[in-house]
Amino acid sequence: MSAFTLKTFDELTTAELYAIVAARTAVFIVEQNCPYQDTDGLDAHCQHLYRMNNGDIEAYLRIFDRSSVADHHSPRREGVASLGRIITTESARGTGLGHQLVETGIEHVRATMPHVYTVFISAQEHLAETFYATHGFRRVSEPYLEDDIPHVDMELTL
Repeated sequence: MSAFTLKTFDELTTAELYAIVAARTAVFIVEQNCPYQDTDGLDAHCQHLYRMNNGDIEAYLRIFDRSSVADHHSPRREGVASLGRIITTESARGTGLGHQLVETGIEHVRATMPHVYTVFISAQEHLAETFYATHGFRRVSEPYLEDDIPHVDMELTL
C-alpha cells in the first residue's frame, strides 16, 4: 500500500483532480443521496491529502488555513486550520485508513503551521463521538443541518 500524498491545488495533475472530484461525488452526493455544490471555490486554497490505489482515491481530505480563507462555516479565524471533505471510499472502509488519514492531516498541520492552535471540522453528527472524538476533537456547537444531514462543529486544540 502506498503512503499518503500531499499536494497543493496547482500541483495536482488533471488525473488526480478528476479522481478526487469523482471520489467526493461518489461519497457525498451519490452514496448520501445529497445534491450539493461540491466545487465550492476553496480547493485552490487548500492542500489535498489523499491515497490512491490503481488510479482511484481510497481516502481524501483537504486542509486550509482559516486565517487566510473563509468558508460558509465561519469567517477567517487566526490560529485555526480546517480539515474538510474527509472521505474514505467504500472499498477502503473498515481498514483503519480513515483514522490514518485524519491523524496524518493533524500531524501535517502541527508540523507545517506553527501559528495554528486549533483544528476545526464540520462533522456529520453520527461520526462525532464514534470517529472524530477518538482523535481528540470535541463538539463546539449544537447539531445543525447541512445539506439535510445533521452536523456538529468540532475542534481539536493542538
